Amino acid sequence: MDRIDRERALFLGVCALRDYTDQSRRDPLDATIQLRALLALLAAQGGKAELYSDYWSLARKPLDPNNPYRRPQDYERGTTTQSQWTRIANALGFPAVSMDFHQRVEAVLQQARDAPRTASHLRKPDCGWL
Repeated sequence: MDRIDRERALFLGVCALRDYTDQSRRDPLDATIQLRALLALLAAQGGKAELYSDYWSLARKPLDPNNPYRRPQDYERGTTTQSQWTRIANALGFPAVSMDFHQRVEAVLQQARDAPRTASHLRKPDCGWL
């Protein structure tokens, strides 16, 4: 297996985190080992540790059972998680507010979503394509 350079690995990590961010707009994320490991690996590469722990808590924020309106809760979680993703990408040295950067991230995510799945991917899906 060929090794990839650090910048490419970080970019793929940021793309994977963006996939989680997109999923958090619909539902609180499960506390999977994949998400925890991704955040730990990105945190080891730069930025303040609070960025990653804040992402962890925001993306997993449960719905308030006393609030009958789900959409505003999903919107709030999705928006705050997106803001945190931008901070993380910026802390890792990526131009998080650049349209070109966002288009590159979206292209990688679309390619990953379109990739054919093998039998090993037929198990219960987690909250990402890692």
